[in-house]
Amino acid sequence: LGLETARWLYLNGCHVIASGRRPGALEKACETIKEGSAGVGICTPMTIDLASLQSVKNFALDFKQKFDKLDIFVQNAGITFWKDRAITIDGIESMFQVNHLGHFYLTKLLDDVISKPFGTPTKIVTVSSAAHYGPTPPQGLYFDLVALNNIKNFEGF
Repeated sequence: LGLETARWLYLNGCHVIASGRRPGALEKACETIKEGSAGVGICTPMTIDLASLQSVKNFALDFKQKFDKLDIFVQNAGITFWKDRAITIDGIESMFQVNHLGHFYLTKLLDDVISKPFGTPTKIVTVSSAAHYGPTPPQGLYFDLVALNNIKNFEGF
C-alpha cells in the first residue's frame, strides 16, 4: 500500500520522501517507484526507525533542514508481533511505539513545517489495519498506558 501510494504521488509530480529503517531498501523503493514511468516527480530516501524516538527526532531535524514545507504526510508504517512481546530502546512496547507513538511524535516534531502558511494546509493521512479486530485488552485497560507496557497484560495475535 505504501509503495503504491508513493508511486501514484510520484507519477503526479510530487516530491516523495521514501522513509524507513534500511537505507538499501529505501534506494530500491525509489527505483521501483520510478520504474517504467515518465513521472515528473522526485523520490528521496530518508532513514527513520519509529522504534527509536531519537531516530524520529533526527529524521524531523534532517527533514526541516532540507525542506520548508510538507504538502501530504502519509503515515503508513506498522508492525505486528504475533505472539512475542518486544520492547523498544525507549522501553515502550514495540507495536504501540511503531504503530502509534512514532507517528504522533513525528507529526508533533514537524508541526512548524505542517503549520506554515503556504496556502493549502498539509493533508495528513494515517493508514491503519484491521488489527483492532484482534484480542481485546482486559476490561478497563484499553486506554491505560501503564498496562500497555505490562508484560502480564500482553496478548499477541
